[in-house]
Amino acid sequence: MKLPSSILFLGYYRKPSISVIPSPNVALGGNFYIQCGSGYYKGGTFDLFKGESALHVRSETTLYYTVDFFISEAKLEHGGMYQCRYCFDSTCSHLSDRLYINVTASPKPSISVSPGEVISLEGNASIHCKTEEQQEVEFTLHIENSSYTYESKKMGSGEVLFPIINAKESDGGIYRCSYCLKFEKNQACSNYSDEVHIKVTGGHSIAGHSIAMWAGIAAGLFLSVLLLLILAFVLSRKRKKGSVAKERTRPANIPLQSEPEEDPDGVSYAVLSHSSLNTKPAPDADGIPETCDYATVAHHRAKEGQ
Repeated sequence: MKLPSSILFLGYYRKPSISVIPSPNVALGGNFYIQCGSGYYKGGTFDLFKGESALHVRSETTLYYTVDFFISEAKLEHGGMYQCRYCFDSTCSHLSDRLYINVTASPKPSISVSPGEVISLEGNASIHCKTEEQQEVEFTLHIENSSYTYESKKMGSGEVLFPIINAKESDGGIYRCSYCLKFEKNQACSNYSDEVHIKVTGGHSIAGHSIAMWAGIAAGLFLSVLLLLILAFVLSRKRKKGSVAKERTRPANIPLQSEPEEDPDGVSYAVLSHSSLNTKPAPDADGIPETCDYATVAHHRAKEGQ
């Protein structure tokens, strides 16, 4: 059967579509089928190939646009890369795009973050990927954030750690992991683990850290000055109170002022200051002491001959 020339492209038929149903991740022992379609004309023969060397797997002839290559009880060797083509008479199309199928050997791994999913800026954390497989497998950590998507791989058995050191804002994102068992000609890979969402907090730039640092220093200086002012005020009040108390308790020490005057009879007299009198008990006629005031009077005698 000859096809219309409208479906020819540079001397070849356009490449077919290829897909897998229900999923490219197939459980060990499960069923799946690979669908190949021309999309242009009914009928023809479809060929299925596997691997980089395009080894022929099988061929199916159909009267429709598509053909299904059914595979039951999937084994580890059924995993790998597939392509297909279709042919009319002796003319065939280009090979389809590549289709990758993973036959999962065991349940999906678990994932966790220690100490937690919220990490401080420049802090450290560890992402744990764990599986029940005890033999060595290749773990793959899938990272996705607003800027890019990338993967990190590490060999291990049972559990591996993917460290985050000096966390940056770009380390935040969605993390999940998987693992693959390697064989001589193929591999069997697990499904993805559950997702963990890592968030890096604590600032947007070095300038922000500097501002916070200087603000803390300024606050400390302000508190220090305030404490010094309070201390100076308290000491000043104490000194003032002590000075007033001392003035109140100090005795009056006013000297006795006397101005001796000579009497014509040769007797000297003194003018007494009442504030400076000393009190001394003196006995009365009955022997009972009574209080009297006295003062020492300086007696001046005229020198003889003057």
